[in-house]
Amino acid sequence: MAKEKRTNDWVVIELKKSRSSDAVIGQILRYIGWIENNKVEEDEGVKGIIIVNEIDKKLEYALKPLKNKLPITCFVYDVKFSLDEYKT
Repeated sequence: MAKEKRTNDWVVIELKKSRSSDAVIGQILRYIGWIENNKVEEDEGVKGIIIVNEIDKKLEYALKPLKNKLPITCFVYDVKFSLDEYKT
């Protein structure tokens, strides 16, 4: 959870380290609902950000009807790592 400085909106960030599914939609909606009931004051809003390693079909189908209806954005991350021996 964070606050966006520009808009003063609350931001719920859900980071999934492994394969995602549509269950993340229920989870972020639950968090958004809690923030709306317990934290939001006048002139504040709530948005959600989902960050996943991969979007499966279930998540894709769950996100589609929310587009342009709820302020939830989904990002896909990609981590690359290399290890090089240090030679003195």
